[in-house]
Amino acid sequence: MTLHDHVERLLCLLTLAYVWCVLVGIFQACATKAHGRRAWSIVTLGLRTLVRTFARSLEHGKAEVLDLIGLLTPSQTLNSESVCMSTIR
Repeated sequence: MTLHDHVERLLCLLTLAYVWCVLVGIFQACATKAHGRRAWSIVTLGLRTLVRTFARSLEHGKAEVLDLIGLLTPSQTLNSESVCMSTIR
């Protein structure tokens, strides 16, 4: 493998990890500061949740991990065009 292939794979992996952190962080409850913004970023919340879940999965089982992996699967829509068209109208 060339260096370009290694960098391409690493970039894909980092992108996937970032998206996963965002998807997990969106669903986390977070305190709000006085100025109205979140106390922690969505990425920080998602990363913290992923790390805690994987650490606990060794002790408590794999159900939580499977729920988080389910966030990476595409949504189950019947027709993607109907979703796009409904937002345009």
